[in-house]
Amino acid sequence: GELVVQIAWTGLCRSDACFSTGPEPGFPATHHTAGHEGIGHVVQAPDPSLLGRPVATRYPASTCATCAYCLRGIPESCPAQTNFPKHHSGAFEQFVTAPWHALLPLPQWGFDGAAEGGVGPVAYAAALCSGSTALKALRRAGVRSGDLVIVVG
Repeated sequence: GELVVQIAWTGLCRSDACFSTGPEPGFPATHHTAGHEGIGHVVQAPDPSLLGRPVATRYPASTCATCAYCLRGIPESCPAQTNFPKHHSGAFEQFVTAPWHALLPLPQWGFDGAAEGGVGPVAYAAALCSGSTALKALRRAGVRSGDLVIVVG
């Protein structure tokens, strides 16, 4: 079933700026809202235990899990993917609706701020796109615990 998430924070990605010049190929020509780095809380759900749960919108909301891209760990290239904001309202909306598998559950402690060991919701929102890109590079490079890594940018 579909869940409704009230968006509290969202990141701004370069791809979001592309939409300011008009619709991108394959995207709706009207009534399109950008944003794929949203953080918020579930406010409607078929399962009451999910209410209030902190979640993030995932760019690839769903994939086939069987194509060559999915099997190689690059689901963002899956030709059958659905995503925010193409197939669901973008995270610049106050509320987004999506199935549970399109959302990334977040730990509650992350919303309590850095004082309790959490990173805070603003850091989560900023890391959804750039953070996952960096993580993909680290995985592809085979970085292991104890390795020295230099991040530039």
